[in-house]
Amino acid sequence: MNIREYREDMVGFNREVMREHLQNLTGKKEELEVEKIYRRYAHLFDRDAISFLEKYHNKKNTRQSRYLREFCVSGYIARELAPYQDRIGTTEAKSVVRYEKEEIPYRYASVVITNEPDWKRRKGIFDAREAVIRKEINPLYHRSWAKAHALAKGLGFRDYRAMCESLSGIDLNKVKNATQRILSRTSKAYCDLMENALEQEKIGVPLKEAEKHDIARVFRAVKFDPAFPKERMLSSFYRTLKWMGIDLDAQKNVILDIEERPKKTPRAFCMPVNPPEEVYLVTMPHGGYDDYMALFHEGGHTEHFANARKTLDPEFKYLGDNSVTESYAMLLEYLLTNPRWLKEVLSLENRVLEDFLCYERMHKIYFLRRYSAKLRYELQLHTRGVKGMGKVYRRELEKALTFRHPENHYLIDVDSEFYAARYLRAWMLERQITLYLTERFGDEWFMNERAGRFLRTLWSYGQKFNGDEIAEKLGFTGIDPAPLTDELTSSI
Repeated sequence: MNIREYREDMVGFNREVMREHLQNLTGKKEELEVEKIYRRYAHLFDRDAISFLEKYHNKKNTRQSRYLREFCVSGYIARELAPYQDRIGTTEAKSVVRYEKEEIPYRYASVVITNEPDWKRRKGIFDAREAVIRKEINPLYHRSWAKAHALAKGLGFRDYRAMCESLSGIDLNKVKNATQRILSRTSKAYCDLMENALEQEKIGVPLKEAEKHDIARVFRAVKFDPAFPKERMLSSFYRTLKWMGIDLDAQKNVILDIEERPKKTPRAFCMPVNPPEEVYLVTMPHGGYDDYMALFHEGGHTEHFANARKTLDPEFKYLGDNSVTESYAMLLEYLLTNPRWLKEVLSLENRVLEDFLCYERMHKIYFLRRYSAKLRYELQLHTRGVKGMGKVYRRELEKALTFRHPENHYLIDVDSEFYAARYLRAWMLERQITLYLTERFGDEWFMNERAGRFLRTLWSYGQKFNGDEIAEKLGFTGIDPAPLTDELTSSI
């Protein structure tokens, strides 16, 4: 084995896996067959490759060698889990939620629940979906996570958490400490805002008695639908990019998929198959504010990868600290909370504007608290193991969010390799980037082509630099929760 061939095959593998997921998630292919790809590239992830990359990293100690080591070990785990992941993806694509005489595709059921105003029907579909999770989905996740934990120990790590920290270089205790600040600083604001929202949406129960489907309905934000018309969604995105000097029509390397298909996943996503030459932005519009947010978030990922330098080392196009790309996604997403953007693009009246900004503050605080709880739960899950963790999941989520959480979600609500920590770091970094842009280009930085050029410079590095290094380039001492919590608790 030599390093040149390894790097070339790393690129080929990533492209094939992304294409396979793209076909499945867009509803064009029911069967998810990632395992076949792992078999073709088995030499990238076997124990010999791990040993080779360990020696290479010890000798070189470069960014590239660190990223390749993480890729190799993570790929080894993923390859071993590929049969489980294929079954999970295929089962999710094929499963049907049955309520009364209706048959709803499992993946689409969450959209139906969110859009359903009738409590009885919403509850009925939610419970029917829970039965599918319990009987068909959870057993697969249970075996997959148990296997992942065993593999980490088999590689000589104390546990799965220790493996992830060693590979990523992210101090999870530091992120956990940041969550304590987030949870304590936003507690009163969260409860006040959520109780008010439940009352306004006429859910009919206080926060302590609300269920997950009730909160999903609150966050559907139906009353804001007229302010976020489906037919203006894409044009608003195009217009925003145009202000920053980016012409989406001229970006032939960006492929936009907005077609509606029954088995297409309802959540928008970006798939950077071959950055910067071939980057997919996929969404299935279903109306409302959430649809706009999803498009702008995934549009942030898309512009990041589509503006990466062609000459970048492949490690910086495909690998690295995903806190960085998530922060760029959030940067565009949270333009929808900028008063000037809302007035200029959507012509919101002052009364609607104030109501929406209050709602969005609640929405952001909720997700920060939710991901803080997820991380605190996952730190226990990945040190103690899978057995009996449903109660722990419910306790941590209810402690942070108050409303009732089904133990049933203790595995479907977990992303691999502590991705919750990357999201939390991204939220903090996004606020720091926004502060920098505001100080340098003004409150309306998003209407400034110079700000657009600055962002394209940041994006051009791909993920060469980690989140803390990006923060330092902007004049901060690393990723810090203080600017974020200050923003969320100001004037409350």
